[in-house]
Amino acid sequence: MNSFSPRKKFLTALSAFKLGDLTRCKQLCLELLEVNSSEVNTLRLISQVELAQGQVVDAEQHLF
Repeated sequence: MNSFSPRKKFLTALSAFKLGDLTRCKQLCLELLEVNSSEVNTLRLISQVELAQGQVVDAEQHLF
């Protein structure tokens, strides 16, 4: 994992999502979840990525 603070990494992931770079966004979210597996904003964002990729079951697992 690189030296980004969790907040900066989340904002980078959010920016990647907004730009349509779902792969990068998901990777950053996974890195963030390694540090804090219950961070609600990251869980919501990764679920949005997975829904956009058609991975409904994965998205549901992150939400519930």
